[in-house]
Amino acid sequence: MAKSKKSIIDKNIEKFINENFDRKDRNKDASKHFEWFVNSMHICFYSSIFFNSDSKIGKKIGLGSSEGGDAFFASINNFQKIYSLNDDVDEIISYIKDPKNEVKSITFHFIQAKKVENIEWNQVLHLFEIPYKIWNGDAFDKSQPLLIKVQEFIDSITDESDEILKKFTHKIEIIFYTIKDAENIDKLKKDWETNINGKIGQLKRWFDQGNIVFDVRGYDFLNSVYQKVNSNEYELNVSKNNIKEIGDDYLIGYITAKELLDCIAPIIAEEKRTLYTDVFKNNIRLYLGNETSVNRGIEKTLKEESHKFHYYNNGLTITTLSINKDNSKNYSIKPVNIVNGCQTANSIYNVASSTPSLPIEDIKIPVRIIQTESEEDYNNITIRTNNQNGVDIQDLISITEIQKELENKFGSLTLFNKQFLYKDKRHKKIVLMLILLYK
Repeated sequence: MAKSKKSIIDKNIEKFINENFDRKDRNKDASKHFEWFVNSMHICFYSSIFFNSDSKIGKKIGLGSSEGGDAFFASINNFQKIYSLNDDVDEIISYIKDPKNEVKSITFHFIQAKKVENIEWNQVLHLFEIPYKIWNGDAFDKSQPLLIKVQEFIDSITDESDEILKKFTHKIEIIFYTIKDAENIDKLKKDWETNINGKIGQLKRWFDQGNIVFDVRGYDFLNSVYQKVNSNEYELNVSKNNIKEIGDDYLIGYITAKELLDCIAPIIAEEKRTLYTDVFKNNIRLYLGNETSVNRGIEKTLKEESHKFHYYNNGLTITTLSINKDNSKNYSIKPVNIVNGCQTANSIYNVASSTPSLPIEDIKIPVRIIQTESEEDYNNITIRTNNQNGVDIQDLISITEIQKELENKFGSLTLFNKQFLYKDKRHKKIVLMLILLYK
């Protein structure tokens, strides 16, 4: 692999580990970090939901020092649920059997990860041997306790004597991960074609051809998934009429609550919105819940003074890789990362979900949208927009007396056609708020 590619994957792994693991885990060796990274990207390739709810999922599905395999888990249907050795087998069986869950298939995933460029067929062979032994009923050596546990796990949920369990379709995925690039991996698979077909042929005793997946994946695959994990593929469409300042790499204005919700919490089924929480993963402070006084205040404003929401709320800061300006009516922003405003966005989602009559088309949210591919700029935006001075409660109380006056003065002072308000406080001229008014 070219040096630049190796440095990129190393950098991605380091960043991933530092962001998701504690100091003890960060001190593990590089091969273990690669395993956890691979396991996580494997799951994220199919669904980011499980990683978003448990960023250490890549470690939890690991098989420790087991010979031939680094990770194992089972997925239900098309990643409706996933289960590892840490889960209670009886609870899994109960879920599978429950007709309301409409389980059709169970896929067993076996993963091996080698952070090396020189791969021998024997390394892949050891990975194939694990599922072969399990379905063939061969015993694992006592020195491999986790593989024994995998065998017991699979035997329990594929019990042929159980009239319900034996009805489900069983699938298997055997994936070998390396740091080779796609071109070199294609050469390997061509060289190993006969051996691969032979091993797949053995598994056909228990699986239909279409239910067996084997693959070798490397740098290109891992980097692609990691970029998607970091950026998501959500698209925000903003009316051009609502953007008041346009730069080469930024937009400033407002979006409506409907535009926001259609992006981060679309209606998926039964007229209900589902929140995509991964748009907040780069926000330093995640959602604190509606028990905090600030978030209760945001929700109160939405319910009682939604037409003034943009007066009282600081809005959102969004980073993206692309601002498409070609459409005549809308700007298209993709991906969407909310780096400041997590409390605001979640509060809007909560109130909209519980209050169907909320006029989301009319609620205005101040927004800054910044396009950047620079990691340094990206980090600075994230940190600095979340590192502003706090406001003492006595200061907040002191300005409640003039709220009515503030509203009356909005139209009296202008700067560059934007209206604003300031107050002389504690002998210092301090700008309390800058509010863009939109018609």
